[in-house]
Amino acid sequence: MVSKFIQVVDFLFFGIILYFMSGNKLDVWRDFRPEPGRQHITFEKDSLLLPELAILGWLHFSKAFGQALEEDAHPYEYEIHYIVNGEVNWWVEESNYILRAGTMLVIRPGERHGSRTGALEPCEHFWLRIALNEESALPGIDLKQTQKIKSALDSFEIRAFPVSRKIGGQFQDIVDEHQTPNEHSRMVCRALLHHLLVSVIRDYTAEGGNLGQSDISEDIQNCIKEITQNLDNPPTIEQLAKSMSISETAFRKIFRQQVGYSPLDFINRQRVREAEQLLSQGSWHIKEVSHRLGFSSSQYFSTVFKRVTGLSPGEFLKKLKSQA
Repeated sequence: MVSKFIQVVDFLFFGIILYFMSGNKLDVWRDFRPEPGRQHITFEKDSLLLPELAILGWLHFSKAFGQALEEDAHPYEYEIHYIVNGEVNWWVEESNYILRAGTMLVIRPGERHGSRTGALEPCEHFWLRIALNEESALPGIDLKQTQKIKSALDSFEIRAFPVSRKIGGQFQDIVDEHQTPNEHSRMVCRALLHHLLVSVIRDYTAEGGNLGQSDISEDIQNCIKEITQNLDNPPTIEQLAKSMSISETAFRKIFRQQVGYSPLDFINRQRVREAEQLLSQGSWHIKEVSHRLGFSSSQYFSTVFKRVTGLSPGEFLKKLKSQA
């Protein structure tokens, strides 16, 4: 009985040590289960068909998942993300990035990165991590070809850039092979992976002088300006469509294609970003911010705020105080 008690105490002590060694962070993914509004698939270790990959994933969130993307770095691996829909606000080293639909993000080995809010925001996106080095070839290609891929990724002066929609299809094909594997899946995945890496490099090169420039049309940029300057009383879809001399249906379609989400989602996201700024000043109450930004009620404001950031306005304020 005494020895069993000692074992339990040792186990608890070891757990406490691990907790503090991890920086007091809890693994929010540990008990994650897909649910309406949050779908997530990850392949790691034995579930991966290709040993050259460290991770492969896909997620589709219509509401944020709080504290799920803390600061991270991978010493030997490149991390590649492709945003299908939505918007995420991330940082890499000293730079901040707003990643919208059709955008690729390449993170090099050892670079610190994370979400500016710590949350995974509403979006759909794919990602993978892969190790590349000068001494060993990727399976299926020779050392010289591997070095060319590594050299190209290392040469990217801009880490976030628009790519063709086929990238999303290539990612999806790799995920599909992992979900329903058969005797040929490993060979197919390897070919798809090589194609994906080359496509990323080609798209970066093809963008040339357009890298870093907005791919949003002037008309939509004008609509965005009109919205952001009038967040408390934004223009209606009818008014915005009329300014472009198109139907409301056509406007919604064009806006989503270029911006990555619907006009209403955009308005609410901009309101939340402004709310974060106001709350950070420390002199605004939650109800005052809600009223200033034109929300119908503070309850609706809280719902939208949490959907975008993963935190309620009250939780956001507590986090600010803890970081002060």
